[in-house]
Amino acid sequence: MLVLYEHPLSPYAQKVKISAREKNADLDLRTPDGIGAGTSQGEFVAANPRAEVPVLIDGGTRIFDSTIILEYLEDKFPSPAMLPATPEARAKARMIEEVCDTHYEAINWGLGEIGFAPDEGSPLGRWLARTSERPSVAQTAKEALDSIAGMQTVAKMLEQGLFKREYRDHRLEWMMKTGGPEIVLDGLKKDNIRFSYEFE
Repeated sequence: MLVLYEHPLSPYAQKVKISAREKNADLDLRTPDGIGAGTSQGEFVAANPRAEVPVLIDGGTRIFDSTIILEYLEDKFPSPAMLPATPEARAKARMIEEVCDTHYEAINWGLGEIGFAPDEGSPLGRWLARTSERPSVAQTAKEALDSIAGMQTVAKMLEQGLFKREYRDHRLEWMMKTGGPEIVLDGLKKDNIRFSYEFE
């Protein structure tokens, strides 16, 4: 069984869970202690010095970075394939993933800070409705919703600096470009935001 350190709200962990489920790979899901406060330790941090989810452990193999994990899953479980057959189509799929990991994820993060969702009639809204019909996506989305239900205390923890939102480079750039500097500055003042870990 594959051990996946994840958080249900992480889009990076979500894409790994969806791919693994499409391939019928068994997952032992674990949320690292201290992930929201930036104080994680143990096997999780030993496997990923950035202390970011997801992390995949397969026996003695430890892999971090969602894109690399997806490549590993594709190599280990080639059927059903998540990538198209031709080199050109595979390159296009990888470019779409790169855009989603950087540009789209930053927008998604920023809108989460502000609180908007895609319009149901928009191309993104229609795509979301189509993908949500797949069992792998539905299960992953339910886990995210279930995790939100138990987070009523997060707002209080955030105010106290016990829970810190992580600003990766592309998230910070998007917030600064789109009128959100006051949110970032307020987070710095309240000490409830953090930035990516430095490698030791």
